[in-house]
Amino acid sequence: MATFHALRLVPGDEIMSSFRSWVSEQQPRGAFVATTVGSVTEAKIRLAHATAENKNEIVTVRGCHEITSLVGTLSVDGLHIHITLSDKDGKCIGGHLIEAKIFTTAEVLLGCLQSCSLRREHDSRTGFDEMVVKEDPFVVRWSRFVWQGAVFACLGAALAIAMQRYVN
Repeated sequence: MATFHALRLVPGDEIMSSFRSWVSEQQPRGAFVATTVGSVTEAKIRLAHATAENKNEIVTVRGCHEITSLVGTLSVDGLHIHITLSDKDGKCIGGHLIEAKIFTTAEVLLGCLQSCSLRREHDSRTGFDEMVVKEDPFVVRWSRFVWQGAVFACLGAALAIAMQRYVN
């Protein structure tokens, strides 16, 4: 189960600091970027093949670029966001987002998880803080109870309609 929040970033806003502010204000159990459309004027992106010892190449992309993809997870422990940008010729670059400044807008839909929480914990295998999913047994049981209640209510209504037709 998830609830959704809309976030509009305006020219000059920085995506990662805006996400951090949102997480600080909302305190979600765990959240994810459902979709985003918009554009940036500058972005810092870490390219693939990073390790704990070799943080790899970070590139700065300058000029107007469309956000063609923005995905990731958000928690009170940290963010893990990836971005793909397209230039005026349609050429794309993507990777781990360090920061990006909005050009015209970023229309972001964020989903908030209800039945589990996302934490970030150090993983000695990768050298990075990685996502750990913690299910909330109470919420899982409660959602099953509500679902079962809805099914029984529908069955009861169907039985009442059938009985009414039989009686009449």
